[in-house]
Order: sequence, then C-alpha cells, then structure tokens
Amino acid sequence: MKQRDNQKARVYKAERILQDHKSSMKPMTIGECQKFTNRVLARQAIIKSYGKRYIAVERGRGGGRASGTYYSGRVITLGVWARQPVVILHEIAHHLAGFNAQHGPEFTKVMLKLVRSVLGKEAHEKLLGSYAYHRVRVEGKGGKVAKARCPKSRKAWMEEQAKIDKHWKDLHKKVLDEEKVA
Repeated sequence: MKQRDNQKARVYKAERILQDHKSSMKPMTIGECQKFTNRVLARQAIIKSYGKRYIAVERGRGGGRASGTYYSGRVITLGVWARQPVVILHEIAHHLAGFNAQHGPEFTKVMLKLVRSVLGKEAHEKLLGSYAYHRVRVEGKGGKVAKARCPKSRKAWMEEQAKIDKHWKDLHKKVLDEEKVA
C-alpha cells in the first residue's frame, strides 16, 4: 500500500517564495537545464553528502508537470513552465532523498541543503521561514524536526504569499496559452 504524501501541497506553496518572477518569464532550454543540473551535482557539498550522481534532463510535454523518474533510470522531465532553477532543485532533491521520501521531512532536509549550496544563505533562510509558516516538517540533526520563525509579521507574510500565488497562477496560464498557439 502506497503511503500518503501528507505535506505535498504545503511544500509546493512554501517553495514559491524562492521562484524568481523576472527570470521565469523566459524558461531555460533543456540544454541549459541539463547544464544547471550537472553543476548542482558537481558541487563538493553535494558529492560529499550524496556521492557522485548523474541525472538526465528530458523535455516534458509543453504545459505538463515536472517529474523525476527513478525506476527507468535517473531522469527529470520538465514541461516549459518547470524549466527554472527552483523546480529543477526540487526534482534533484527527489532523486537525492529517494522517492520513498515523497515530500516528507527527509525530502525537505535535502531541498534545504541544495538551496543553501546553490542559491545561498539568504534563500535558505527564506525557505526555512516559509516551511515554518506553511507547517512543513523538516528533518533536522538526529531526525528531529527543525523549527523556524517567519521573517516578517503574519500580515506582511500573507500579503507577500498572495502576490506570489497570483503571479504564478497568471504565469502558468500564460505559458499554457502560448503552447496552444504554437
């Protein structure tokens, strides 16, 4: 029996805080996504923690979802909207955490490590705060749940999240509309 992925929606909402609104208007090519993935996996911090890895990046359907396929080899498929660094880091985290981790505490621990290594301390703190706000469980040292405080007042955080949510909804619709025209 497959275990339920209890915090999937909360993880997705929390990670929106890292998505760059300006760079997302022009998605990366599949070649650029593969180079980005290779650079991430070649980082010493990643090799030290997870060993040397290779993950192939393939084109997904236009507006399709991003996914990592573990069973048929280490492959990430990316639709047009998903060709951005944060989504790619998310898919790499699935590979490194193992697919049984789903979006649980082990996965979020790996995602935080990738963000810290690739995007820096500020992005790491932002994501950790967002995870705390959205009640996402994160595995800490010794298997304990890491806790963080939101960096802003609850009202300011809610307003920022509402803007981010609206932006991504509009952007996703725009990309899907462009795919239909092409």
